[in-house]
Amino acid sequence: MTISSSCAEQSEHQVSTEQLTYVQIEMNEEYHLSDSNITEYHKFIYDNAKFVPHPKDNIVLSIIDSLDSKYNHHYHFVVFTKSLNGSDGYYFEGAGKAAYNYVKENTKKFASLIASSSELNEIDFSNWANAILGEIQIEFEGDETIEILRYGKEIQSKVKESSEVNRNIIDTLIDIMNIQWKERNEKTAP
Repeated sequence: MTISSSCAEQSEHQVSTEQLTYVQIEMNEEYHLSDSNITEYHKFIYDNAKFVPHPKDNIVLSIIDSLDSKYNHHYHFVVFTKSLNGSDGYYFEGAGKAAYNYVKENTKKFASLIASSSELNEIDFSNWANAILGEIQIEFEGDETIEILRYGKEIQSKVKESSEVNRNIIDTLIDIMNIQWKERNEKTAP
């Protein structure tokens, strides 16, 4: 995936596929056969590239739980990412908290997965920023600007010694969050 300035209009950071130095993980049907955590619902989200409501909350929330799966992590990461597209309500709140924590606790892995996932695009990347920002708005109401800055510094520090690709992805994520926050504030200003 190429993360470019069109992703965040004003973002100055770019990551191109030519910069990638690790092996691209290829998706294949074996994932569906080897992991009992991959449900028909997960396959449906993966195939449709967006959140699809389901009448059973536990099945919907299993997408968030699968983000911590040790098996087929790349697949579960893509399913979670695609589920951010079009999600709202209680699922989006839980997904926002999961996204916030995932990037904070797995910063290098997040950047590597974003860069290596041919299934993902700039909208998917922007959805991560949106989900994290949603969690910041819930948990740090009134102090969002301070938390965006603090969170940004924390995750940047985790990739300081990492590849340029990873640093650029994290910088771009922070840029997108700042742009989205500014846009939200402009919409609510009198």
